[in-house]
Amino acid sequence: MYKKNGFTLLELLVVVLIIGVLTAIAVPQYQYTVYKARYLQMVVLVDSIVRAQENHFLATGEYTMDLDALDITLPSGETSGTASRRNYKNYSIYILGDIHQVAIGHMQTGASDWDLNYYHYYKRIDTGAKWRPECRCSPEGPTHESCRVCAKVGAVYGSSNASYSIYYFY
Repeated sequence: MYKKNGFTLLELLVVVLIIGVLTAIAVPQYQYTVYKARYLQMVVLVDSIVRAQENHFLATGEYTMDLDALDITLPSGETSGTASRRNYKNYSIYILGDIHQVAIGHMQTGASDWDLNYYHYYKRIDTGAKWRPECRCSPEGPTHESCRVCAKVGAVYGSSNASYSIYYFY
């Protein structure tokens, strides 16, 4: 009688096929989860900058364009930066103050159409009114991967234009 000492080629092919299918499903989901985690890390930092700006305004009567002037500890590991901007490996944060006072987080994943931005306006110059934070993503809207991140972190679809889609945090 013949003794079987291993696997047949067909059995090995089935195992390789199953591993390939599982990998095809798992890798994109893993990347999506990593982008979501990085985005949330950036959101927490931008919100901290906004709170620090409010504290600076209460103490001095004006907002600052210098991140170092704020009473906040920024994360280490910046790759480059200026007084109003810091670049990190996974995202950038910066303050704008020309028309509106806004802290912005920008995350690019490598693909040119996969940008995510978090805008947190803390004052409109013309009216003094405060705005709610926004998640800005691809202009393709809710079906685009970047916009899925906005929806998954709790933002609600608002509108789209030629440049981006806006999701609002309520």
